[in-house]
Amino acid sequence: MRNDKRAIRRLEKDEFVEALKKGLGRALLHVIHYGVDDVADLVLDACAYNQSYDHQCESSRATWLFRMFGDSTQYPKFRESILGKLKTETDTWNLRQLCSLAKEMAAHGDKYARQGLGERVREKASIPLDNDWFGAHSWVEIEGIDGLLELARIYGHRLLLNPDDFVPDNLLFVNDAEQEFKETLFQHAQDEPDIKAYWDYLEARGVLNPRSAPVDEETAKRQRHARVRQQHSLESILQDARNKLGHYPGRYYLFGRHATTDELKEIYTYLMNETDEAVRLRLLWVFRGAPLPELNETLFRWADGTDDALREASIAALAQKVNEQVHYLARSKARAGKLVGADSEALDLFLNNYASDDAHLIAQALVPLNPNREDAHSLGFSVAELAEQKRDVELASALKWAYENTPCAICRCRVVEQLAILQQLDDALLYECEFDAEECIRAFAKKQREAA
Repeated sequence: MRNDKRAIRRLEKDEFVEALKKGLGRALLHVIHYGVDDVADLVLDACAYNQSYDHQCESSRATWLFRMFGDSTQYPKFRESILGKLKTETDTWNLRQLCSLAKEMAAHGDKYARQGLGERVREKASIPLDNDWFGAHSWVEIEGIDGLLELARIYGHRLLLNPDDFVPDNLLFVNDAEQEFKETLFQHAQDEPDIKAYWDYLEARGVLNPRSAPVDEETAKRQRHARVRQQHSLESILQDARNKLGHYPGRYYLFGRHATTDELKEIYTYLMNETDEAVRLRLLWVFRGAPLPELNETLFRWADGTDDALREASIAALAQKVNEQVHYLARSKARAGKLVGADSEALDLFLNNYASDDAHLIAQALVPLNPNREDAHSLGFSVAELAEQKRDVELASALKWAYENTPCAICRCRVVEQLAILQQLDDALLYECEFDAEECIRAFAKKQREAA
């Protein structure tokens, strides 16, 4: 057990499982203070199977997990398990994490991890498949220019065999060594046909061109608006809805965000006259991010109806309006505890309809809930959004609920930031954040600590 002035509570097994899955700092603190032996199998499982909620947006957990076993007597067991899985794993996100873990071990001097990572990366790189990039960044991070040249030779050889092949083209930007990588690659391209083929490939794809300066925010908005208007017109959206295309709101939401007032009125008229529920749902999706031209009692019936998809879409649409009846609906949902399933976005009804006494009602409504991961994410997202907009210190209890319950590290980061803004981030919670799995939370906690 580690000596520390802070009293770190030993977690029960089920508490550790939940903290590990969410990436909460208390999981790492538990291991630091009480060792990994009693939870080794749980940590091993977390190493083998990526437990992040949002694999694409959340940072890698490799460094965080490595801290749990890197200096322990369990290290040989972890090495054997991780390198064994590395050889056979095919799932994208599991394999990506295993590569990062092998890189972490190699960076700490493990020659077997370096060998295992290299073998897997070379194997993947040599086969023209969608996953030929697995581990490539990890390999270049650990091997530097030598790793880049090794992969360039493999990719170039493939291109010589098949000029129409597609190979990874983003390795120049690893380790913030773009210029050095370009110069060295160019030098080797003069004498090595494989690297010359890869160099020509990068040149043809514009990768070697100087990266243009980012456009300003207003220009970016105008460009995005033009792209969406070109892609989705009133006629195409109506046709898509009639043909029942799309199982998610994406295209309809985008159109609504960029539609004119007259177009929204026309969609609304079609919506109110539509009898086919599948078509009606898609027309309603247009108003997930755009104001309803009018409020019809029908919308409130749908928001409390038995059709889950229509209820969810109606709540999202009504949330865009400033209206006393919408506020009443928000409070009635909260009082009744109707905040999960098709009602999981009900807290968004408060975004444009919020009063100071709503915070207490929201906190009371959240406490008894035991939501699944998806509902917990929706609720945490809504609480963070509400706090960012209202900056009401009374929302601190709801924010702390979201911290404990959201499975999403990105939402947890937003929650922590809002607690700090509201001066409700106590010392114990800030300390735990320094050991969180998410990089942005650790960085924020460090910055807060240094400022203090």
